[in-house]
Amino acid sequence: MKQFKWLLLALLVVVFTWRIVVVNVAQYLALKRDVAALQWKADIPSAMRLQADAMLNSNAQSARELTLLAAWLNPADGHTFAMLALLLERQGHLEQAKAAAEMANLVMPRNADVQLKLGAFWAMRGEPIEAVKHWSMALEARPKLAESLFPAMLGVAEIPQLREGFAGIFKEHTPRWWANFFNYALQNAVHENTLMAIYQIQTEQYAHDVRQAYLDHLLEKALYTDAYFIWLNGLDTGELNALGNVYNGGFEYPIKDEGFGWRMVHEPAYKLAAESTFGHTGRLALHVALQEEPRSSRVIYQYLMLDAGQYELRGRVRPESLNAGKGVYWQLTCMGGRNQALVSKSGYFTGSDNWQRFTMPATVPVEGCPVQTLALVIDKGLEFDQTGYGGAIWIDDLEMVKLNS
Repeated sequence: MKQFKWLLLALLVVVFTWRIVVVNVAQYLALKRDVAALQWKADIPSAMRLQADAMLNSNAQSARELTLLAAWLNPADGHTFAMLALLLERQGHLEQAKAAAEMANLVMPRNADVQLKLGAFWAMRGEPIEAVKHWSMALEARPKLAESLFPAMLGVAEIPQLREGFAGIFKEHTPRWWANFFNYALQNAVHENTLMAIYQIQTEQYAHDVRQAYLDHLLEKALYTDAYFIWLNGLDTGELNALGNVYNGGFEYPIKDEGFGWRMVHEPAYKLAAESTFGHTGRLALHVALQEEPRSSRVIYQYLMLDAGQYELRGRVRPESLNAGKGVYWQLTCMGGRNQALVSKSGYFTGSDNWQRFTMPATVPVEGCPVQTLALVIDKGLEFDQTGYGGAIWIDDLEMVKLNS
């Protein structure tokens, strides 16, 4: 009797071990997409799903039955429910197909392959907004899908009737891929309204870089008013206090290199910073240090939106052993329209001096000058003017005053 018990126990161990081997081998073969897995164990759900996949076009009915059985055997496999949704949709069982798609999303909401299949399912049903929801989840799980999914998603956003729904998907949560998608849209979108809708899907994490890229795009397209208000909406309460014909003329607020604020020319020849010094107004003044011969003549600049009329640029400067060819000066030029002409330029600043006030008169023409550029420029002059480059200049209290006509 005792020997029989041991024999029975040994038999159970063998059977249990065999079951483990059968299941594992079948799953291994299924992962290899080998339908031969069914020869090991015909009810392995993953193998069934693979066989159904192979039968989709040749025997849809059998594929559906096999997929249903696989779903029954493993209700936690979202791949099976996603395939079942596509099969049921093809056969006209629309409500059942929708239920299967919802089940696939429920059990595998973060699986990229399942989400791709669900995106295809909703696109096939003619519901692109639902498709975008699943493409977004697929991108969250697998960012490399951007190359194939961004064109399709932009295509949805380009349709005017779908833009609001597209933006609404991301109101509660801005995905990690959004900034990359916006940059893709900047290069490929046909309609400016599409870019505006995508831009308004804001995220603080990428706010500065995205806003900067969008503002540069709008300025390049000569959409100056749109650019101005996008820039204005990006200012905080303190920065709004620095508004004027010249923004932040006292350099009390950070230089952000965007929109209608100060923009620095980034190159090794210049070192620019808003710093404290003697004799300045407020907390800070702009310090420009010249370290070598520059490649760019412009040092720092700002876009202005001055109405036509007579103006005077006023400010204070203090050069410190400044050696820069003929010197540095301020200039106002037109941009936009057909007129790119120089409006006005100041005198040269060079050498060393105490704080001094300067003025520069300027007349903005009525036509062809909707936006202007105010820039600090180095004039290298002729070869005999160049005796090396170095020194610095401090700048403060810039303002553009409109004169009574």
